[in-house]
Amino acid sequence: MSILDILQQRFCEEKVFNDLFSNVKYFTNGSENKAIRRLYFSHDPRVRTDCRCQDFPAYKNLLFPNYNANQYEGYTVCEGPNPLNITSLRNFFTDICFNENECCIIDTLIVVGDPAGKPQDINSQFVDYFSHSYQYQEYEVSSQLASSTKNINQFSLRIKKNSPSGMLEKTLTVYQLPNVPDHNIAVLTPEDVNILHKIADEIDPARVALHCAAGLGRSPSILFSFILFKKFSEIFSGSDAAVARKIVQELALFRSIRPAAIQNPTQLQWAISLALAYKGIDWNLYPGKQRFEMLEFPTIAMIGAFDTKGQDYQYLYQKIIQHGFDVLAINTGISTPKNCSFPIDITPEFLLQGTGFDLGDLWKEQDRPKAVLAIKNGLKDKILSLCTFWNVAGVIGIGGTNGTEVITKAMRKLPVVMRKICISTVAQHENWVYGKANNITLVPCITDVGGVNPWSSTSYDQGVDLVCSNEARNFACLPTPRKYKMVRPNNQITIGITMFGNTTACVERCQELLEQRGYRTMVFHAVGTGGKNLEKLVKRGEIQAVLDITTHEVADFICGGVFSAGPKRMNAPAAAHVPWVIVPGCVDMINFNDLDTAKSHFPGGLFKVCNKAVTVVRTNEEQSKQIGRYIAEKANAAYLASITKPAPVCILLPLNALSMFDATSNWHDEKANQALFSAIETNLDSAISLERVNAAINDIEFAERAVVRLVGFLSHENKPASASVRSLSPSFSDKSNRSADISFISSETGCISYKTTREHLSSQNSVCSDDSDQHESSIQQHI
Repeated sequence: MSILDILQQRFCEEKVFNDLFSNVKYFTNGSENKAIRRLYFSHDPRVRTDCRCQDFPAYKNLLFPNYNANQYEGYTVCEGPNPLNITSLRNFFTDICFNENECCIIDTLIVVGDPAGKPQDINSQFVDYFSHSYQYQEYEVSSQLASSTKNINQFSLRIKKNSPSGMLEKTLTVYQLPNVPDHNIAVLTPEDVNILHKIADEIDPARVALHCAAGLGRSPSILFSFILFKKFSEIFSGSDAAVARKIVQELALFRSIRPAAIQNPTQLQWAISLALAYKGIDWNLYPGKQRFEMLEFPTIAMIGAFDTKGQDYQYLYQKIIQHGFDVLAINTGISTPKNCSFPIDITPEFLLQGTGFDLGDLWKEQDRPKAVLAIKNGLKDKILSLCTFWNVAGVIGIGGTNGTEVITKAMRKLPVVMRKICISTVAQHENWVYGKANNITLVPCITDVGGVNPWSSTSYDQGVDLVCSNEARNFACLPTPRKYKMVRPNNQITIGITMFGNTTACVERCQELLEQRGYRTMVFHAVGTGGKNLEKLVKRGEIQAVLDITTHEVADFICGGVFSAGPKRMNAPAAAHVPWVIVPGCVDMINFNDLDTAKSHFPGGLFKVCNKAVTVVRTNEEQSKQIGRYIAEKANAAYLASITKPAPVCILLPLNALSMFDATSNWHDEKANQALFSAIETNLDSAISLERVNAAINDIEFAERAVVRLVGFLSHENKPASASVRSLSPSFSDKSNRSADISFISSETGCISYKTTREHLSSQNSVCSDDSDQHESSIQQHI
């Protein structure tokens, strides 16, 4: 008897078979694969929601009541991706289908129901769901329906995976059993329910109550995990069967009032709190760590000093719980927590481990700067591992000046896509340095953090709403590799492009051309944070090439504008040795917030008011020289990092206009532009290509030329430029002059002044730190 015959007999004639494993050879079709073979089960999403259940008796126990692992060596029965949805498919293919030895350990997949919740062929839906959820992964999935008899579909699922060892392929046999509600097949048969009630009278009422709640009615049901059963067994007495039945009745009533599927932890939490109330247990006072163990909710890390801001964090804690998230409480205060009753999971003693500081000594010394530094460094070093272990979906904290520094310092160690919210009394624009370049959101707190009032509670509510978002839930469901490192689809190269409003036309054309060639593009707004994000992703290896169309942030750094990305802008592409095309786009302007500020810095300059928040100043000849020298030196660093082979870097000069503004006669300054071009040419190493393009930056031909040069690097062509190439200064064509000092001369134009050497430049560019504590103004400014 084949597996198909057994399934048909069980589910169409309502009989239970004990001989399934006597026919186990039919599962593998005679395969000689010596890997562990698993029979994998997945369940209807309307029966299984939100949490994963390891001890649900449904189909597995009915199909294999006498299963003994020792009897069937090499075979394992396990429950599969639960429920059958995008998240479970993602986990199934990444964590189970191919193991660490690149060997598929699954031969047969038994699917109960289908993702759409309808009795229809899963053949196309399985592939559609997978392709939509994993379009950025290295898997290819196809399927073919083999047979469909008596509401049981059998098809072959073919999986291809790109790996370092080559293309891996696996074909699974998939059986789709009838959808439970539509085919009137109970998850738990009436006989099962009677047995459970008998057990309830004698042994474990809590377990029985929740089994019944999840199994009766064949309607959207509440799901409880095995750990939850264990916790409830500890709460309820073993002889309180009446209480168990009462809970079943209440949960059934809850389903009748709220017939829709219970799809989020908030509703599930309500039902559990109802059960706890029968024993006089306050849900909000139930220990948070135990709740984390018993309910697989997404977790929000709550960071702060619970000794001085306990009341504020108590309010925050309760709001997060109400949103259906669990809380990982991390205490950064060195004194005893006050005015808070929630469980503290991570103590300052733990944070100080490995830092060389002792909590008792810090408390005795009462040296606040020293304590802040110790806690900050300890939290920074441990936050990533904590968030990984606890599957944290987002991070939130409250702080003044010190608290904001401690919290945001740690947040900068976390993935860019993770929600990071800091409710701060110093969340004004001029203090954006706290956010750095890691997608940290600063929420202003109108009053000081010293207790909950109508004003502060508004800020707290706003922060919780931001961190407890659907994006956070989705982030929690991602497999760990997807959270902490972007996965390229089919080894697709990602190209970072810098853009300003004045270079939009050029960048859009470049995007179009690159995407036509199969590349993936990411555009960064060159307003300071954009450049820092680009540098960070290049350093992490998530961007494999850079089309630096808009180096405007360099101009603001040199001349004191508000859109500076700091002294490390253009470091990462050089250090990472990625293909890099540099264009001095928009370096003809310096950004300020308002006209009065701009005039106070550069009286007599040429100004353009873009809007109420942005005023730009035209760079002059001296400033252009400084900018050109900076760009050339950063490009030279790429050559220093790749002396053994040609540096994949070049500079393109748009001779007719550096920006959209520069294309107009009232803004264009030919002398300043020529000073820029001359400074780049004079200071650039002869090994680096410099190409003059007789076009404006937003002309189609310039965008096409930039793309051709970058694609040439990517395809290892490195052909010489066809456009006119400059002659170079002899002093920079000779490598023996690499130790020469380079001094930027201070002037009345508002440029910075600094002195460096080639060796210093090389060491400075070899590392692109995300956590530099040096303020951008560490280089002396004369403004």
